[in-house]
Amino acid sequence: MINVKKNKSGHLIITIRDYGNNSLIEFKKKDESIYIDIYVMNDKTARFKMSKEIFSKVYNEFENNT
Repeated sequence: MINVKKNKSGHLIITIRDYGNNSLIEFKKKDESIYIDIYVMNDKTARFKMSKEIFSKVYNEFENNT
């Protein structure tokens, strides 16, 4: 299930939930950075921070190499 919203600060947040594994991945656009948080069993297990430019390059690699 994909959910798109803006928080009180106006940052875009996209979450994807995997009910079978009780996990969630959250993408948050904050200024010029993208934060990716991974939750498993309601505990934050990892956080990645990258520039929008790097995020775009990663996305483009998936699009161009499928």
